[in-house]
Amino acid sequence: MLFTGRIAGETLEAAIGALEEGDLVLAHPAAAEEEVTLLQEGFGLSSTFLESSWRQREWHALKSRALREQSSEDDV
Repeated sequence: MLFTGRIAGETLEAAIGALEEGDLVLAHPAAAEEEVTLLQEGFGLSSTFLESSWRQREWHALKSRALREQSSEDDV
């Protein structure tokens, strides 16, 4: 299990590369607008966590990777 608040780039690729069948990579990425919604709903601590620039990096890294995988599957 890899537990980090900074799973993007090489760390993300290494984690996914180490997966075996049935394994999972768990991440908590967030788009920018999510922090505002949580704050409005009374989840201040979660809002602070999501404000981190790393949440945005994770979100972009996972989204980009998913789009690349989807594109390569469409090419097959």
